[in-house]
Amino acid sequence: QLPGHAAAAELAALVGAAGPTLHDAALAMFEDICLLQRGADGLHRFTAGALAYPTDWHLHEKLGAPLAAIHAPVPGFARKLAAAVDHIFDTLTPARLLTRANWNIVETDVLRYLPARPAAQRFGHVSAANAGTKLWLRCERQVLRRLPDSGAAVFTIGIYREPLADLPTALVHDLATAVRTLPPAEAARRGTAGYAAALDAYAATR
Repeated sequence: QLPGHAAAAELAALVGAAGPTLHDAALAMFEDICLLQRGADGLHRFTAGALAYPTDWHLHEKLGAPLAAIHAPVPGFARKLAAAVDHIFDTLTPARLLTRANWNIVETDVLRYLPARPAAQRFGHVSAANAGTKLWLRCERQVLRRLPDSGAAVFTIGIYREPLADLPTALVHDLATAVRTLPPAEAARRGTAGYAAALDAYAATR
């Protein structure tokens, strides 16, 4: 039996999918799906997934990995967040559903975001004059829950995006401040050097 098979069937039944597979569950949902199960070493590992709309990551790079390895690209994760995230997964129960949001600023509204060019090239067309339509806020609505029968943890990701021009002025100013104050390593990972000056100038016009 493949890793995640029983968990996928349980999730498919939970969401009213047409069949018992992870593919069926994914077709019945808006969100992408990650299934994590506790291994013999006690660590939660990524055993199965249905990923249509990633934000700069590939499914094959994460499958089979524990939480620390999954989040390795995030600067400071091992030192600052790994223990807390492990605790959340260890104490998650079927009665407890957790949600959070993650944000990024990107140069396109595509749902499947896998940029191949460096930030300087991706954001080279962005200026204070056009940042409102050329920069997009990309948010992930993430939900975590435990399946009661298989015991697997289900982590779902729903993608939402809006151009800066359609956002409230206060939020645009908050985003400019957040980008400006990101730790250097995280700013580099997000490529903020390619658009931060244009974002600041645009925010000043709002």
